[in-house]
Amino acid sequence: MKKFIIFALICVLVFGYVHTSRSQSVVNIVFENTLNIKVAKTVSFSIDKSVFNGLTGFELLDGQNRLPLSFTEKGNTIIFKTYLNFSPLEKKNLKLAYGVSNPQYVEFFVPDYYGTHFIIPTSCNVNVFSPSSDNNVKIIKKDTNKIYFDIILNEKGFKTIKLLEDGVYELVSNRPVLVSISTLTAPFDKNSSDDISSLYGAYFGIYIPKFLFIFTQDNAHIRVEDSEGKIVTESDIAEGSFYMNTNLKEGFYIISSDKPVLVEYGYASDNVFATILGLGNLEFESFGGFGVSSIFKDTEISVEFGGVKKTFTLKDVNDFEYFETQLDKTGNNPLKMVPVKVNASKSVVIYTYGVYGNTDAEQLPGFNNFTKYDFRAGKVTNIYGERKRRVVVIPVSDDTSFYANGSKYTQGAYEKKEFLFNESFSRVDISSNKQIVVFDLGIAKNREIFSTLIPYKTSEFIKISTVAPSQESGNNTVNNPSPSDNESTQEKSLLEKVKGTILSIVGKIMEFFKNTFSGFDVAYTFSIIASFFKNISLKILEFLKPLSLQIYNYTKNYLPNLTPDLISSIISLAVLLILLVILFPKRHNKKIKEVSFKEIKKKPIVFDVKDIEIREIEKPVEGAKPVEEKAEVPVIKLKPEEKAPVKEGKKIAEEQIVKEEKILRPIPQKRFGEKPIIEPTKIIKPSEKKEEKPIIKVEEVKEKEEVPQTKPVEAVEEVSFADFAQPPEDTETLKKTEEVKKVEEVAEEKKESSQKEQFRSTFDELLSKLEKEKQEQTEKKEAAEPIKEDVSKAKEEKLISEPHVKIELKDRFVIDAASFRKIFENDKLSKSEKDNILNRAFVAASEKAKINDIILEGGYKPAVIALSQIEERLAEDIAKRIGSNITTAFNILIAKKIRVSDVVVDDNPKIKNYQNTRIISIEEMI
Repeated sequence: MKKFIIFALICVLVFGYVHTSRSQSVVNIVFENTLNIKVAKTVSFSIDKSVFNGLTGFELLDGQNRLPLSFTEKGNTIIFKTYLNFSPLEKKNLKLAYGVSNPQYVEFFVPDYYGTHFIIPTSCNVNVFSPSSDNNVKIIKKDTNKIYFDIILNEKGFKTIKLLEDGVYELVSNRPVLVSISTLTAPFDKNSSDDISSLYGAYFGIYIPKFLFIFTQDNAHIRVEDSEGKIVTESDIAEGSFYMNTNLKEGFYIISSDKPVLVEYGYASDNVFATILGLGNLEFESFGGFGVSSIFKDTEISVEFGGVKKTFTLKDVNDFEYFETQLDKTGNNPLKMVPVKVNASKSVVIYTYGVYGNTDAEQLPGFNNFTKYDFRAGKVTNIYGERKRRVVVIPVSDDTSFYANGSKYTQGAYEKKEFLFNESFSRVDISSNKQIVVFDLGIAKNREIFSTLIPYKTSEFIKISTVAPSQESGNNTVNNPSPSDNESTQEKSLLEKVKGTILSIVGKIMEFFKNTFSGFDVAYTFSIIASFFKNISLKILEFLKPLSLQIYNYTKNYLPNLTPDLISSIISLAVLLILLVILFPKRHNKKIKEVSFKEIKKKPIVFDVKDIEIREIEKPVEGAKPVEEKAEVPVIKLKPEEKAPVKEGKKIAEEQIVKEEKILRPIPQKRFGEKPIIEPTKIIKPSEKKEEKPIIKVEEVKEKEEVPQTKPVEAVEEVSFADFAQPPEDTETLKKTEEVKKVEEVAEEKKESSQKEQFRSTFDELLSKLEKEKQEQTEKKEAAEPIKEDVSKAKEEKLISEPHVKIELKDRFVIDAASFRKIFENDKLSKSEKDNILNRAFVAASEKAKINDIILEGGYKPAVIALSQIEERLAEDIAKRIGSNITTAFNILIAKKIRVSDVVVDDNPKIKNYQNTRIISIEEMI
């Protein structure tokens, strides 16, 4: 039970500290919507790298909710991108956490539809919606710079402007507006004048010819009202369902939602073309067919419509997959609307088509601030002869150079450049040094154009400000928070490093458990446990908050980094330590009782002649009884005053003496407190009479000794060891005993000396033999050395003469970061050869960080293999054996682990083949 309580307390402390660390390792960012409408849009912001103290791993939090986030590095600045949903005039206080152990990034692209600068490619009707008041809108014909339209729009104001002259126009406003263009002719069904466009967001004022579709990814509340304020619908849309109205009256409508939604609008009969972009998984309406194109590499996609399900992966940018949804084209009205679901791991471009194509149009989304376009043209149908689609490029600056499908062009500002394509879904790849705007306008003289315009420039209506970590509770904001704003820079840096280390340890522990228990959903199980303990820790921190706030009021001027949450964690840590002390009191070692010499004297010693052992009797001397022994060998116990009587005058014949000897180890030196070990005495047995004679035992006998026969003596009371050790009064007996001792000592010394001499001679012989053998081996070795030198020289000459053979690998292999980079930077290899080599590589997890820039730039996807700590220790041993660096040993272990036979390294180890794993130097490969 104690262990469980301690485990629970430690978990509460750890998760509480991790939560506190996250709350402290943040930059507070304030986002403010300056428009009086709901806004859902992509927002970008940048922060200097020095703010993060070298830590990585970012996540953007709105309270406890994690928001989509991606980032890129540019010099000393990190540019972040997220997607935010605002209420009218809402101000959001978000936290950008760093040093996160398991960050989750989202690669997405959603264009902004509200802006201040738009390009109009041809004569058409221009529909403008202004979400704010006092908005000055102008339309300028660029070849003459003539202002065709100049008006002030109020809040939620609409206006349609008819441009009759063909040419390039620019719409400019001082505040953001939403713009669409149309050449459709009413009545749309009778004239078969149709096209579709789309939007993604939370609030729109748009011109709708007839059709409206609203799709949501989550439960959303929508509202649709006309330009007069009349509500068309206000309802909740559940996840997986949508709103559809195919009989709306032509006019302006306002669509609002509490969550981002996808809107398709226009009119459809046979020829439509629209691009659909959004965040996450999308659901939309198809009018005959649709295509899916990737924006990012390695995008996993699943498609579902009309009972058809398909899963696939788009490996490269602008890979394309087309699906036909209109299988039956017979009848007067071939239109068949089919809802489609597309689930994608990253943002994609979805193209929705009609049955035929040709007469439709759309402005295409631009990447990298409208300097990069990579898309698919619309559908071409040769019903009335050959048809070609027109792709129009319009620069917005003079001296604009761009490449279109590999060919270079230079244009002036607002000059059209048309490209014709006679095949459906033709790939168009355009890159420019300045901003350009691109349209797909269908075939020549197409008058069925309906498209939402994408602004190439805008005045940012989302205000962004960042608050330094030490100013969390204040109102001051700074544009670029840095550690220099804090007086205690060194202290803060130390705290951040400690926090980063702890978070990395927690991350490694999580990774260990994931690798260990890969048989079930570890992440889900761990998230449940983590949320449980995290909630407990948060409750504890909340409970201690009043006390920590009082302490904070006294410490904030001296320790600005000591926030209330950190104080609460310190208090909880102190409480935990107190509980541990209470649960586990200090254990006192028991002292060994000291016994005085006087007490030892009181302990009687009993001598057992049979097994020659000394046993200690725990009973006191006064109550001791004589020990009964077998009748064969009685033990004589004497008082110190008594003498052992000896028969004089009678000699015992030598043949009557039977010597019983036992071979024992040498007697060790007696130490105080140890039991003395006594060798057996020689026992004299009577000859013919077989009378049992008592044997006298003396306290200390170093050698074997003969004891003369004595008369039986009655047993007396046991005496103490000290009393028994007193010298006897009979000097004659002692003299005889000493003489016997001397004789035996002399014999023993002679015996030992002979044994030593015998041992010394044997050892000398062995040493001489070993010396002779060693001398013979050295002579042989010296004689063989010249031959080896000749052989090695011959080998070297052979190697020099042999030409260098380039090694080519057909199977997968393991590679280190340095070799990976050398292959990428090798000018002799083509792009396809590099792709073929590097996409088959395995890379150690510890090496991946060194080539992240190459992976992103080249679009490679090497498999990453991690090693455990035990395997890393084995790698150190392998490195010593083969004479390589530790990275080569890591790669060998990975090759063994995944059963790959080749390893490519930027190293030159002594051994080129380790346990059937071939070690190839990068120089041999390239």
